[in-house]
Amino acid sequence: TEDGTYMVKDIYPGEGNSSSPAFYASMGDILFFAADNGTTGHELWRTDGTAAGTYIVKDINPGSDSAGISGLTLWEDHIYFSAWDGTHGYELWQSDGTENGTFMIKDIYLGDHWTDSSFPVAFTVFNDKLYFQAKDEEHGAELWTTDGTENGTTLVVDIRPGTGYPSSPSYITVFNDYMYFSATND
Repeated sequence: TEDGTYMVKDIYPGEGNSSSPAFYASMGDILFFAADNGTTGHELWRTDGTAAGTYIVKDINPGSDSAGISGLTLWEDHIYFSAWDGTHGYELWQSDGTENGTFMIKDIYLGDHWTDSSFPVAFTVFNDKLYFQAKDEEHGAELWTTDGTENGTTLVVDIRPGTGYPSSPSYITVFNDYMYFSATND
């Protein structure tokens, strides 16, 4: 309704804007999103629908640089997403909604620059695991899975061996107890 529509919180006070809060995912009565407050860059935020309950979870890429949060996905009482911490590339992260409970699960594509990134995308829950596309230096963009731990984050299959032309699995969907996706295999 018109009366029930209002701004919850001015995240970027003044004439700036919060860079269009985006990439929403909910966990219980908390909504997670990415926004910029003008000081920390685009980072992970949470809200319970009140101004006091709307705040940054963690400044993942410290200072004014953005963490580039994307792909927020709920699985097993945690939010999973892609982020850049300024030290590693865009990698797989997990959050329980607290600063200390927000951390990188695994540096899939080793390196210290944003170009050394696994760029995890297309998160899909299937058979008690989270599946996604990610790339590493050896295989290129292929199908990966995680159980929420570093050791449990592994390549599922190298559909198109080598890094020249990876399979790039996308549009990952669950249907009738199977996981379907589009990929290049030749």
